[in-house]
Amino acid sequence: MDLDTAMDFLAERSRGTVVTIAEDGMPHATIIAYALIDGALRVSLTDGRVKTTNLRHRPRAVLHVHSEDLWRYASVECDAALTATTTEPGDEVGQELLAVYEAIAGPHPDPAEFHQAMVDDNRLVLRLTPTRAYGQL
Repeated sequence: MDLDTAMDFLAERSRGTVVTIAEDGMPHATIIAYALIDGALRVSLTDGRVKTTNLRHRPRAVLHVHSEDLWRYASVECDAALTATTTEPGDEVGQELLAVYEAIAGPHPDPAEFHQAMVDDNRLVLRLTPTRAYGQL
């Protein structure tokens, strides 16, 4: 599958499954919400979770997204990069987290509250850079 075709399909959606590889080699799948911003797929993660730990050790992932009827899908292999955890309300990572949120859900009614919640939750951003795609569209 052509990568541009897959990315067009992903751009129309915001929910999928990210697959990482655990230390023992087993895949670990998690349902996530994502945003396509500046050519990169971005996901809000919590530090300390299994997928975050997996990505620190093996910075590669697959994002699998399917249509509502399940007949069309794209799986995109990606290089992964993690930001630092947001530590101050409204810092650079916090601003990126807000951009991810708003790309998925629309404007947040209280950005100050959002930024504090992201610090309290030890949030960071996963940036996925697509390298290859396969699927059925």
